[in-house]
Amino acid sequence: VGELLWDLLPHGARLGGAPANFAVFFARLGNSCVLVSSLGNDEYGDAARGQLVQPNLDLTQLQMSDTYPTGTVEVTFSTDNQPRYLISPGVAWDFIRLTPGLLETVRAADAICFETLPQRHEVSRSTIRSMVEAAPRECVRICDINIRMPDCSLEVLRWSVAHADIIKVSEEELPLTFSFLGGLGLSAQQLTPETASRALLGNFPDCKLVATTLGADGSMVVTREGVFKHR
Repeated sequence: VGELLWDLLPHGARLGGAPANFAVFFARLGNSCVLVSSLGNDEYGDAARGQLVQPNLDLTQLQMSDTYPTGTVEVTFSTDNQPRYLISPGVAWDFIRLTPGLLETVRAADAICFETLPQRHEVSRSTIRSMVEAAPRECVRICDINIRMPDCSLEVLRWSVAHADIIKVSEEELPLTFSFLGGLGLSAQQLTPETASRALLGNFPDCKLVATTLGADGSMVVTREGVFKHR
């Protein structure tokens, strides 16, 4: 559940959004997956729906808005090839409405993946939180930390990680994440993917696993039982 948008890259538009990417690849692995977001009733919205049709991906809870446009993000790159994002405000995925169908869907789910970014507006924030809280206790709650300033707050970040069984974060976002969370007992000099993961596990008792993406170096998964690196 979360944002579904078009990344406007220098070489053209590409469909994206972290929850949408999660849903697409989860479905490609053979799992039944429901994508929850909202699109505008416009050209970008029609194109998105067409691209998303694939086996195992349920689009029945994908909302269409006549009021708000489909989300877009202007992506530019610096001289050292670092991306910069200009995320359009007031778009369809900011206004995901809570419906009986969404509650019925999440009550039958084995897992729910949610993010910090789509909680920037109170409408989608309320819907996402209602879904997370309505999910059965055995449902795995996956929080993808995705900080794009100014579209994140301490309250959103704290609520999200406190309600997660699994936390996913990128190495580049660790300093800002821990700054928001007050350091969790770590100084900036002590902050590494492993120490950060252990601090999250130690401070948020519901969390069982922290996955950190490491760019070209792969990823690291940390549980209370051990550290597992993937390249």
